[in-house]
Order: sequence, then structure tokens, then C-alpha cells
Amino acid sequence: MIKTRVMVVEDESIVAKNIQARLKQLGYIVPATFSSGEEALENIENIKPNLVLMDIVLDGKMDGLETAEIIHNRYKIPIVYLTAYADDITLEKAKKSVPYGYLVKPFEINELKSAIEIALNSYSTHQILIEKSERLEKSFNAISNSVIVVDKDGIISLANKQSELSMGFENSSLRGQDLTNFLKIPQSLGIKDFLVKNQHVHTQLLNKSNSYIPVCLVSSPIKNEMGSAIGSLIRFNISNDKDVDPCIKMQIEYYDNVLIDKPISIGIMAQPKLLIQGIKNLIGENKDIDIVFEESDFKNLEDKLRYHNPEVLCINDSLSESEISTLVDLINTYKLITNLILLMTKVDQAFMINALSLGVKGCLSCNSESIKLLDAIKTIEHGNIWLEVETLNQILPKLISSSKKRKYNLSNHNLTNREEEIARLIMKGYSNKIIANKLFITEKTVKTHLTKIFKKLGINNRLELAVKFNPAD
Repeated sequence: MIKTRVMVVEDESIVAKNIQARLKQLGYIVPATFSSGEEALENIENIKPNLVLMDIVLDGKMDGLETAEIIHNRYKIPIVYLTAYADDITLEKAKKSVPYGYLVKPFEINELKSAIEIALNSYSTHQILIEKSERLEKSFNAISNSVIVVDKDGIISLANKQSELSMGFENSSLRGQDLTNFLKIPQSLGIKDFLVKNQHVHTQLLNKSNSYIPVCLVSSPIKNEMGSAIGSLIRFNISNDKDVDPCIKMQIEYYDNVLIDKPISIGIMAQPKLLIQGIKNLIGENKDIDIVFEESDFKNLEDKLRYHNPEVLCINDSLSESEISTLVDLINTYKLITNLILLMTKVDQAFMINALSLGVKGCLSCNSESIKLLDAIKTIEHGNIWLEVETLNQILPKLISSSKKRKYNLSNHNLTNREEEIARLIMKGYSNKIIANKLFITEKTVKTHLTKIFKKLGINNRLELAVKFNPAD
């Protein structure tokens, strides 16, 4: 174990020697004592102390406070003051040199030891925090997108290098400023709503030339452990590509450039809770996959999905077709990057086909091996379809046989005008929610019509409707 080296700076030689002897009894190394600040500064690099015990009143031109301030600024070594003065003025002056302790003479040996150990521990903890902060700042500044962090009141607390370059302002000029001084908040949004919700908007940002530049902006709320919004992380890119939706372009660039080599983020929505644990066990400690949330109640899914925006969401057949349809609509409405993978606890071809027709990208059995689940996640993360061979063997014969048959006309099956209208919208790929909005009816009414439509046409699902019947009579 490496012993602690202590430098003693004390102008009274008898007191200095007494402190040195006490420290040696406690197991510390004290190579020498010094009576002035000038001597201490001349010898500090040779002694390389872990801590300095500093008297405030010293011989020479510099007092202990001045000496301690230089040591703190130049060497970052923790200081503990030893003094007979404890008045408020002295204490206020001492604070400026950021001491790690303050002992008033006379003191007991156990008080001295406690002061030193507390100071060393505080210093060590402080250094760890500084190192973490520096690493975080380097990572933050390495992000290729412009990123600003604001508190719940919209005051800028952090801005990365790219945002400085985009706006022309230095970080010190941005910190503490109101976001609305630089950003035009759309009139349809209040600043509070803008900060506590996920937003994808086109707006304008003020630069140093005092002119507004068009930007595409994505804001994500920062929440505490209680789930309350305490601020927002705002990413923005200058909008200069007319052919591509800037928001979509920004998301692609962000996930391609910033999160390169990052694990695939996934959420889990399943019932019962034991199944969630089973999925986690299948994934194991795979470094390529990061589980960002798990949920068993569909009512809570929207907030978690919008907050985490995972690349993949694992669902199981505890969800109804209606809930899957609602989920797909939610992903499309908020332009999330999430792709769905369905885990089947039981074989149900009709449910599986309907889920795929609604927008589910992957489908496999809960009895599948873990390697299959990992392959499926990696495949659909890019938007590709993933199905097990067994699943394809079940689905393809039905689709092939259906496609070989001639197309039937909807008008030959005694559908009412409303039923035929809904059937045509289904064949165009619209969800129940969108159909309800288009026809100014409820989703429940759409479901009722679908039951009658399937019965009259002799089919079981949406996919069969699209394969078997001609949309243009």
C-alpha cells in the first residue's frame, strides 16, 4: 500500500516539528517542513505531496492563502488549513483557494487524522467526477450533429462544438441564455409543450450574423427517475436539401454517423411478465443489443415508445390486431424509427398474416432458439422482413394458391356501399384508425363492418382481401 506524502507549511518551527512527528506516528510520510510560501513552492515538485497542511500566517511575502491558491491552480493538490484564526473574514478568504479542510489550533491527533483522511477522500471523489465530466464532454463534443441541452425553463445549460460552429456563438455565450433568444418556437407550440414532448419541427435559428437560418429540429425530453421532465435535449441540422424531408434526413444521419457501432436499442411489450424475462434471457448479455425499456401494459406504451424511440420493439400475440394497428399508426404519426417483431406463443396463421399486413416486420415462435431472435432483431432493425422457414412454409402455400385464382369483384358479393368503401380502403393498406378518420366513423364501427365483409367474401383477413379481390371493378 502506497503511503500518503504530506507537506507541512508552518512558520513556527516547534509546532511544525510536532506536527511532523505526529503525522509520522500516524503512518504518513513527511519529508520536510517549510516556514514560508516561497520555500513551499520551490520544493513542492521534488516532494510531490499528496496533501498540503498550510498555516495561514507565514514568514515571507506570501501568506498561506496566497500560497494555497497558487498550489491549487498549478498542481491541483488538496489543501488543509492549520490556523489559530477562525474569524469570518479569514474563513471567507480561505474559501477562495478551495481548501479540503480547516483545523483550528490547538487540535488533537485524531482530529488531524480525520481532517487528512476526509480531505483525501473528498479529493479522490472530486477527481473521479472531473474525469467523468471530461469524458462526457469529449463524447458530447464528438457528436456530429448540433446538440443543445436546456433545463425545464428553456435555459441553455450545454452546447456541443458543432452547435457552436453552426450558430457562430461560443459555448460560454450560449450557456445561461434563454432558448427562445436563438430559436423560433412554432406558434402552434408553447415553450413548455415544446420541451416536455418529443418534437420534430422545421423552424429557424438565429446565428451570430443576426440572421435566421432554416433548421430541422428534434427535441427529446430529459426525465428524472420519477418520470418528470427536467429539461430537453435538442438536435438540429441546417435544412438545405429540398428533395429529402430534413427531419428524416437528420434522423438517418444521426443514427448512421453518431450512433455508429452502438448496440441496437430495443423495447419489449409483452404479457405475461414472465415472458418479458424469457425474452431478456434469450437476448442474454449480448453487447450488440441494448434493452431500453420493458412494459406489460399497453396503456403505458405510447409514452415509453416516444421517449426511447427504440430501433426494434418486441411484441407478442397478447396484443390484439386493433392494438397492433394503433401501434403502427403511432410509429408513423411520430415518425419513429421503430420496427416491430412479433413473438407468437401459439400458432395462428390468420393472426400472423394480419400482423404482417399491418406492418409487423418479423415473426417467430417463442420456442425459437436465441440465435434466431438475435438474427431477427438485426435483420428488421434495417427495415427488412424476417420470417422463420417454418412460418414461410405455412404462409406461402396459401398466398400462392390464392394468387393463382382469378380476381373477384367486390360488387358481386352483396356488399353494402359502406362495406365496399371500407373494403377498398383496406385493400389500399389503410389501418382501421385512418379509415375511421376518412369516413368520419368510429374504429369500433369499422371493426363491425370488417366482420361482415370477411363473412360475405369468405375470407379471414386483410391480406386475403388484397390477394383475392380486384380493387378496380
